[in-house]
Amino acid sequence: MKRSVCLVLTLLALCAAMSFASGSKEQAAAPSYKVSGPGQLPIVSEKVTLKFFAVQDPRVENIETTNWFTQFMEKRSNVHIEWQLVPQAGLDEKRKLVLASGDYPDVLYGAGVTSDELVTYGSQGVFVNLKDLIDKQGYEIKKVFAKHPTTKASITAPDGGIYSMPYINQCYHCSMSQKMWINRDWLSKLKLAMPTTTDEFRAVLTAFKDKDPNGNGKKDEIPLSGAIKDSWNAVPYDYLMNAFIYNDGGTRLFVSKGKVDFAANKPEWREGLRYVRRLYQDGLIDPAGFTQDQAQLQRLGENPDVVILGASGGGWPGCFATWNSPSNRTMLYAILPPLKGPGGVWNTPFYPQDPGTGNFTITKACKSPEVAVRWADQFYNAEIGADLNYGEKGVDWDWAKPGDVGVNGKPAIWKQLVQLVNPQSKTWYMWGIFNYDDEWRLGTGVDAKGDVYEPANLELLLYQGTKSYEPAKPAEYLPTFWMTREVSNEVAQLATPIQDYVMEWAAKFIVGERSLDADWDAYVKEYDRMGLARFVQLHQNEYDKFIARK
Repeated sequence: MKRSVCLVLTLLALCAAMSFASGSKEQAAAPSYKVSGPGQLPIVSEKVTLKFFAVQDPRVENIETTNWFTQFMEKRSNVHIEWQLVPQAGLDEKRKLVLASGDYPDVLYGAGVTSDELVTYGSQGVFVNLKDLIDKQGYEIKKVFAKHPTTKASITAPDGGIYSMPYINQCYHCSMSQKMWINRDWLSKLKLAMPTTTDEFRAVLTAFKDKDPNGNGKKDEIPLSGAIKDSWNAVPYDYLMNAFIYNDGGTRLFVSKGKVDFAANKPEWREGLRYVRRLYQDGLIDPAGFTQDQAQLQRLGENPDVVILGASGGGWPGCFATWNSPSNRTMLYAILPPLKGPGGVWNTPFYPQDPGTGNFTITKACKSPEVAVRWADQFYNAEIGADLNYGEKGVDWDWAKPGDVGVNGKPAIWKQLVQLVNPQSKTWYMWGIFNYDDEWRLGTGVDAKGDVYEPANLELLLYQGTKSYEPAKPAEYLPTFWMTREVSNEVAQLATPIQDYVMEWAAKFIVGERSLDADWDAYVKEYDRMGLARFVQLHQNEYDKFIARK
């Protein structure tokens, strides 16, 4: 009996000791740092490391180590970032694998988390609801909410949660970003006017092909190219289709008299494809434009020794050539205004510049979410935003001087001093989260000469060029929707196969693998099997709710 009592007492003592030891370990593992008050720096008293999953920008070097902005932010905040960088190609697949694995980083940064992923993983608790953290730790972001009252509502999911810090990019030229760029040097050499119709554009491309505008005595000119993968509105036919029917380049949905409809099964779509098919048959469109990615298109634009590219789609000239490279090829191209089709039709898609989400998401693996929110909060400060994109204040950019004029013709707010040459290790560029509202972007000081074809005046070039797109902007358009998890999941399941089918068959029709006459009816009928009617109706339901709330 005494042995039993002793054994029990011994076991109890061991359990108590183990419990104490365990408690000591937990106590030792608890954060020892102190977080400063909102807006105060450094953020923490002792250095904290956060693990970021992020996409690699090929223009940015040494982001993990010697990049100036990386070092600047670490010194300023006392927060060290441990990077898991993945290339842009395959980002979506890698992000989905990370989210499915359960082995989460602290933060997904600039990783393009979709709205349906925010809703799905937010409701599951994988993504941290930032609402209370912003209330307690936010400082700069609260200034944004005060200045732009709709921002907070626009980043709030249907369940009331906020699962991503926003990026504010009220980018005028981005709102009509489906542009075509044309070699102005070649137009000048061949004494050709800027085309205004699809017929005139075809004549210009033919001249580019046949009249040796690069002057090397070879027939090596590529009149029109583009990119399908990893590109920003560089798909070679998307811009051209708008001379026949409204084509947003994504859902292919449009609004007419309050009704949501689909473009890619309409007779006008077929006529647009006939036009592009004829360009292809005449050797005016680069076959690689239907398969290549943006990096391959940029190599075409930077062809050694001689320019061979006549025109390309793209949201900005960096889509088809290397921005601010020694060759300065990007400045050889002018924005081509919307073309009118045979029936006088012209359109340009309009993309609402609502606050973006999905570029800063904290996961449940993060042991210091309040530090992560405080780190992100800095990026809504105008000065930090300029450092992020342009470099060091007083060296690469500075506040405007009296008399400086902004892009919009009003007094400038700030001015770029140095054009960085890519790749570079000074900035992160416009990556992740930032606060560039209309006032800031259009307050960019322009070069005194006002030459839009100087790299320093890129914003002026984009601003003035986009003005020519205004008359073709739709009176009605689909806004950005927050959908419930169920609706979002259903839309996502329908959207991907429909969008892939549009692009796959557009290419087949254009290159002649399928006939626009013999195969058209079967092509249209396939949309019924894919659930197109339901896809349209789901968007109609959301559009009706949006209109009712206005």
